[in-house]
Amino acid sequence: MSRLLQLPREIRDLVYEHYFRGAGGFVYDFAANKLRRADGHPIELALVLTCRHVAAEAHGLALRVNTLRFTTFHSDDTQEHASLLHLFNLNIRDRKEILLNSLAPDLLSWEQAQAMKSLHPHFAPAPN
Repeated sequence: MSRLLQLPREIRDLVYEHYFRGAGGFVYDFAANKLRRADGHPIELALVLTCRHVAAEAHGLALRVNTLRFTTFHSDDTQEHASLLHLFNLNIRDRKEILLNSLAPDLLSWEQAQAMKSLHPHFAPAPN
């Protein structure tokens, strides 16, 4: 048995907390698509790979003892992709509305349409 595991659990918990705590917490690195320490270094997880017992005791501790920081991200490439995605979504929404309006008479009977209209008047078509 390792010397670490011979320590009382309370002391081991302090060791784990000290090991995982990063000054400034964790920051999401968009370019690498990874969570990193605030100083830019990778999060060190070697301790939890030593044995199952340590892994079980330290499970999730790195995320509990550190602040997670997410910032907005912008680049010309992402702006272009976001604009295209927005246009595609608008197009899909318009096509869905056209399909629903054209198929609605075939999907609901007149009685069902009247029942829905009375239950949900805010969804009824606006009078011309």
